[in-house]
Amino acid sequence: MAQLWTETTIRRKRFDGSESWHSIAGTKGLFFKVRRDGSYYCWRMRNQGQNFFLHIGNVNELTLAEAKARAEAARKNVKSGYPPDYSSISSIELTMQEAYDQFIKSEYFLKNKPSYRSVFRYRMEKYVVEGIKADSRKRVTKAGQINLLNLNEIEARRLWSDVANHTNANVAKAIKTHCKVVIDWAMQVLGVTLPTNPFDFSTPRLKKQTNTTFFKDEILANIIIEFQQLEAPKRQFLNCVLLTGWRNGEIAKMRWDEIEYGVRVPNTNQIVTVWNSPGESNKSNQATRFVLTDRVVRQIESLPKLGEYVFSYGNRDAGGHDLSMTRPAKTVRKIFNKIGLSDSYRLHTIRHTMVTRLKEFDVSAADIDRFLGKSVREGSASHSTYSHSDSILAKLRVAETWESHLVNLGYQDKP
Repeated sequence: MAQLWTETTIRRKRFDGSESWHSIAGTKGLFFKVRRDGSYYCWRMRNQGQNFFLHIGNVNELTLAEAKARAEAARKNVKSGYPPDYSSISSIELTMQEAYDQFIKSEYFLKNKPSYRSVFRYRMEKYVVEGIKADSRKRVTKAGQINLLNLNEIEARRLWSDVANHTNANVAKAIKTHCKVVIDWAMQVLGVTLPTNPFDFSTPRLKKQTNTTFFKDEILANIIIEFQQLEAPKRQFLNCVLLTGWRNGEIAKMRWDEIEYGVRVPNTNQIVTVWNSPGESNKSNQATRFVLTDRVVRQIESLPKLGEYVFSYGNRDAGGHDLSMTRPAKTVRKIFNKIGLSDSYRLHTIRHTMVTRLKEFDVSAADIDRFLGKSVREGSASHSTYSHSDSILAKLRVAETWESHLVNLGYQDKP
């Protein structure tokens, strides 16, 4: 007999190692799915040979009644020939703010990675619509209250220019792209009728930015000392960033069940440990096998298992889900200020430093990219310079070369 789900039992359902879907009795197509990152109401329907799906929202943020109402509205939209998340708001009264508010609730937006959604909302709410409290030093004239029918290319260019003057052309370019996406979606889904998208204009070509900032060896030696004096788990976290050069946002999402021990290196007698990082945890959006050296493993194994995340204080969100450790940006900034580094230096500069030094040590660019989790284009000149079989051996050699340099600068194993 199928379980009769209530709002309480839905919220209490926990992730058991694999994604699960559960139909809600008495509704037409409404169900909830339990994933590693939380539980979500969804709706699906098949009509005239076509499948329709709508992501409704987190079960801890919506009541069951609200989810049922949205599911019924989606069903009526499809029956009437509209997309599931169609809104009947008149385009004459639709402002940029209203279009944005509906867009960030849409299936189209919610299917993107959480990191993309977070950055998208931060930029839009800082420079275009109301939302996140903006930095008063970079206040721009927002466009949220402009009616879409009155939003022409002149207004769009003014917004682009205003953002560029307050920040830089690269941020303005990103804002223009975000606005174009919102307008395109409103024209397609909400029925807004415009002759063209006002943000579909060309901007001056930007010179590709190259970051030449890196740490000199004497500075890196001071950073090593400062990192090793911190308390757990910040010490282990920053030491792993130092030893690997991997993005600190990706390392923060490392989970215990993603670590694989006893992996044999092809064509050798060596055994290594691998971190099987899923696509949703990586900027590349691709599953990546990161090779962990013995030094990195010792840092990790010195931490208590307080939850599913390796780097954690054992905190949980309102829904009872484990939270990873907040990246210690303030701690790093204090350390950098202490040793006399300007704001242009960040934790990510370790990654730049690692790449710079390894190239000086004649390590191939392809091997470095593979170790860092970056993709190398098949058939390119650099592609032939590394071995295949997932390049585990090549990744290990990159790690050992970098660690040897750190040891020469004074790094010591101090879990």
